[in-house]
Parts: sequence; C-alpha cells; structure tokens
Amino acid sequence: MLCQFFGSSDYGRSLRRRRLAGAGLLALGALGCLCYTLLLRSGGPLPGYARSFYLGFSCGLALAGAVLLLRAQRLLAHPQEQKRARVREQDEREQSITLRAFALAGLITFYLCAAALLVAVAVDRTVAKALLAVMAVYAAAFLAARWALAKRM
Repeated sequence: MLCQFFGSSDYGRSLRRRRLAGAGLLALGALGCLCYTLLLRSGGPLPGYARSFYLGFSCGLALAGAVLLLRAQRLLAHPQEQKRARVREQDEREQSITLRAFALAGLITFYLCAAALLVAVAVDRTVAKALLAVMAVYAAAFLAARWALAKRM
C-alpha cells in the first residue's frame, strides 16, 4: 500500500521517502509522549482515560514510525531483499487485492457507523452528531477522491 503514497520509478528514492515519513511519525509520537510526560501525567484538567489515550496514541505513532523507518532502512541496506520487496509491491494482483480490501473496509466502516448512529440517537445526542459528522466527512472524502481520480484517469 505504501507504493501508492511513496511510489516512484526509482524504488530506492521511494524507500528514502518512507524513511523520512517513518522519522516524522517517530518524532510526532515522541513529541506526544513528551507532552504527556511534561503536561498531562501529573493530572491537569483531563480525566484519566483521556490522558491514557494520549499516551497510547503517542506511543503507537512512535512505534509505527520506528517500524517504517527500520524496514525502509533494512531494505536500503540489503539489495536482495529490496528487489523482492519491489516485485511484491509492484505486483498488479497484490495492488488489486489491497485496493479492494480498502474499499471493503471503508464500506463496512460506513455501515457500522450507520448502525451505531441508530443506537446513539436514542442514547446521546452528542455522540450521534459526532457519528453523523464522521459519516459526512467520509462521504465528502469519497466524492472528492472519486472526482479527482476521474479527472486524472
């Protein structure tokens, strides 16, 4: 899937871009952990679950960045593995499977949001508005992406 975002005719250049993206995620996660440590750990206005969310989210970002960074670095250092990864990523069957999986996951997420909205309307109006906003943003993003892709292809 990363081939879609960091694709290039030069696979080495694509890997160097991924390495930068990984470093960026790692830095963002580290910044979140630092903010948690300096600002949120001692209490403050946020409830405990919110502080835990910030810590978990920041650590998750840092971990994802580290994995992306290390994998790109490993592929850059080992040409044989780089060749295998390039063939695997540029395989049309694999790309088709990934695109279909994303489409199916998006459809399932949209329907689950609609089902949750039906329950949330009866329970909490704020949650229902948030779910409705998520569904509206998803639909707008879908339409914008479809329009942009239709112009490009």
